[in-house]
Amino acid sequence: MMRRQVSPRLWSIFLVVLATLWVLEDISRQVACQPSTICLTPLVYLLLLGDYAYRLAKGIASGTRQQGVGSSSGSRWRWFVLPAGLALVVSALAIPWPMTVRFSLSREAFEQKVAEVLADRTDQGAQRIGLYWVERVDVGPGEYVRFVTGESIIDPVGFAYDPTRPPSHPFNRHIAGNWYAKEW
Repeated sequence: MMRRQVSPRLWSIFLVVLATLWVLEDISRQVACQPSTICLTPLVYLLLLGDYAYRLAKGIASGTRQQGVGSSSGSRWRWFVLPAGLALVVSALAIPWPMTVRFSLSREAFEQKVAEVLADRTDQGAQRIGLYWVERVDVGPGEYVRFVTGESIIDPVGFAYDPTRPPSHPFNRHIAGNWYAKEW
């Protein structure tokens, strides 16, 4: 009975999975994270880390260490959920792989939309393109096309098809070919 109380509870596992998916989805859709992700997620992870550390210390103090923390095979996996979730989030913050993967899966739809918009030379409103909800599509000079997918704290963010190949920086990240993730 004591072993069950020591391993992380299901509510904390659910919260880890939910927070991790939230951050990965936020990173996958734009260059800059939403204020709610920047402010709320660290607090959630601190709460979860505190619970994790408390349960680990409680397990060691109660002598379950010789049997292995949370040694029942049904609950051992619970100890790996938080470290795995944190590793995914830290790696996604360091290298925005969720955005790259999601855009790669949507690239063909974006390229079809570029061809359509450049043929008409007209801006378009809100629509789904690939795996993204795009608020608007703007045609710029030459072959420049802007896809606004959301807002950061101040500016619109999204993707741009830009054959001029501007230099890459944090608010103008090269994705592939003539595609850039941008904050305007």
